[in-house]
Amino acid sequence: MVQDAEEIAIGSAILAAVAALELLLKELSDSTGKRSGLDQTLKDFLTRRNASSDETERIIKMVSRVRERRNSFAHTLTGSYWDQPTTERILTPESMDDTLFTIGKIAIALEALVD
Repeated sequence: MVQDAEEIAIGSAILAAVAALELLLKELSDSTGKRSGLDQTLKDFLTRRNASSDETERIIKMVSRVRERRNSFAHTLTGSYWDQPTTERILTPESMDDTLFTIGKIAIALEALVD
């Protein structure tokens, strides 16, 4: 039961962190009336901010990594068969730390594009 609780806590932290990133992106991109997911919001933001191709690639790669972790945990909650084999690797303290630090790096990169 303790291990299950730890995995749920880690998954919840990952979900919350990625949700916060998505909200930050929506606020920075002024897309208040537009409904779109994390990937589309990110691509719209990077296009409007004229991010270089290297910067775009770097940010998209980081966002993809944290998005995949979020999705994997979310699919386990709904009983979906998607991403099941990777779930054990994703719900570790190390993956949570990496997710939180990666989101911090993404936020810094986004802020640099806004200034």
